[in-house]
Amino acid sequence: DVDGAALADLAASLGDAESALRYGDFLAAQEKSASRPDPSQWYRQAAQKDHPQAQFRLAQHLQASDDRKSKREALAWYRRAAEAGHAKQALRHLGLETVGAAEEHGCGTEDVPVP
Repeated sequence: DVDGAALADLAASLGDAESALRYGDFLAAQEKSASRPDPSQWYRQAAQKDHPQAQFRLAQHLQASDDRKSKREALAWYRRAAEAGHAKQALRHLGLETVGAAEEHGCGTEDVPVP
């Protein structure tokens, strides 16, 4: 519903992490088009406010990129999500049992800044 989307956009724009996550989810569920905003910007906004689910969603979007730098940043966000309590889901998504195992596979995050 357009009014609901407008309200979610407004709340997310005002900096509410949960609203930013939900608006990102709303956008991600829409068909991709040139006019559709990128859900990642909303996931990032919430993730930077330490929202574990948003950190996980942002990591998923970054991992889907073809860019190696984005994939490495995704691992950093998976790590933050795991440290914030999203551990099993984040690591399972990567097919790993621990973040250390990810680093053993050459996916270290030490040089990837996460705002």
